[in-house]
Amino acid sequence: MDPRQQIFEFLSGSYGRPATAVAEALQRPLEEVQELLAAMVLSRTLLLIDGKYRCNLGVPFWYHKVMNCLHWEALTGFTHVLVPEDNNLIIAPLPYEMEGQRKSKNRGPCYEPFHCDLTALLALFDGTPHLALGQQQKTALDIEGKIDGDDAWITIEDQPDFDDKPMGKMYKDGSFEYYPEEATS
Repeated sequence: MDPRQQIFEFLSGSYGRPATAVAEALQRPLEEVQELLAAMVLSRTLLLIDGKYRCNLGVPFWYHKVMNCLHWEALTGFTHVLVPEDNNLIIAPLPYEMEGQRKSKNRGPCYEPFHCDLTALLALFDGTPHLALGQQQKTALDIEGKIDGDDAWITIEDQPDFDDKPMGKMYKDGSFEYYPEEATS
């Protein structure tokens, strides 16, 4: 079997593994596996995130439908993360910093209150989706079901993660500046 296929099969269903684990599983020299992994990242077959390799599964077929139907009302908008292995789209208010705000390890990013109309989103689902509202560190609404026959799990959170990097700056005069994407990665 082609070693690239072996790598893809080994990483399928995982949230990422380091090159050493891949080499050990394939019983091949680490240097050889690192070259294969680098080529697979360049071809976009794999993603390299925080030193771990994972399959690039792309976006689910329903992703653009969901993004186009969201009616999100807030000054700064929202941010999202897609976890393709779980068919999960996580949506939260956009984190930002305030002009003149002192940095603190004890304070997370600022975010705006929001209103999100779910009517159009719920209409995308085949039948009635499962809804669950929960609260641990933050409140989240989970919507699970099928859209056009494919599994879909949408999570809407009431706030960004505590350690999220700000994606923009709110000035004292009420204006808002979005940071370039490179500044937030």
